[in-house]
Amino acid sequence: MSEDAIYRKLYESAPDMFLSVDTHTATVARCNQTLLTRLGLTRDEVIGQPLASLYHPDDLPRVKENVACFRETGEIKHREFRVRKKDGGYVDVHLSFAPLLEDDGTARYSNAIWRDISAIVALRELKVAGATTPVLFGSATVLFTDFVGFSKTAGNMEPADLVGQLDEYFTAFDEIIEANGLEKLKTIGDAYMCVGGIPKRNETHADDCCRAALAMVRRAALIGKQRAAEGHPAWGLRVGINTGPIIAGVVGTKKFAYDVWGDAVNLAARLESAGAPGRVNISASTKERIDDYFHTEFRGKLAVKNMGEVEMYFVE
Repeated sequence: MSEDAIYRKLYESAPDMFLSVDTHTATVARCNQTLLTRLGLTRDEVIGQPLASLYHPDDLPRVKENVACFRETGEIKHREFRVRKKDGGYVDVHLSFAPLLEDDGTARYSNAIWRDISAIVALRELKVAGATTPVLFGSATVLFTDFVGFSKTAGNMEPADLVGQLDEYFTAFDEIIEANGLEKLKTIGDAYMCVGGIPKRNETHADDCCRAALAMVRRAALIGKQRAAEGHPAWGLRVGINTGPIIAGVVGTKKFAYDVWGDAVNLAARLESAGAPGRVNISASTKERIDDYFHTEFRGKLAVKNMGEVEMYFVE
């Protein structure tokens, strides 16, 4: 790979959003793939467009102040802005800006870097208001796990042994979901919950959850076999997965917690309860998104509390 190709790859895949602006026309001359991916835009929707069209309308007065200040002093006055996404949402960014000087000292283009600071802004809001604005995710995948036989054996175990065994399983699960890009939400007793497609939206959340679930089942079986050989109780793992719209946000005033709500979450929990040890039980909405990558076994329509009959499938 040539040196130019290496620099091009670094530019396109950098973690920050890069763009160059034509200083005469205030239009975008070039940008990297990271910017397109984060904002959900195509290159044709960005290149040649007015820079102002990418900002939140309420931020335009500050953008104009920056332009005037830069022309007069070579500096910029404001650093934090919101840039628009194709789906109607916005990303909070920190702006770094510098002219690209030609050999004659003129600056036909200026380079800008947008660094995503959404998490920092949310934390500020959380500290000030004690809450953040809930976000609707049109499609996400929720995964629940639970151990079969836990309640029966837990009462006969020493507290330290019980916590130690759960910690061994959950530590393994943490590693698996991190490797598959999922967001861990919480553990409640022997239940474990995580979600794909939040807080960063993606199109692979159903595949990611199913891949992680199968890895969890395999790891749980291995841990159980080892513990059984040592004379300790072992539990079978049930997993339920569902895909659909959810609402996510932070709740609490002293101990903040990121959580999700919606029928899609409730159904995922029901799918776990209706599953079987060592199996991954999914809904029809999840199956539709993973058909190209996984084999499934139709279980039929099973009755679910407060939700009627629901199509269920085991992931092979």
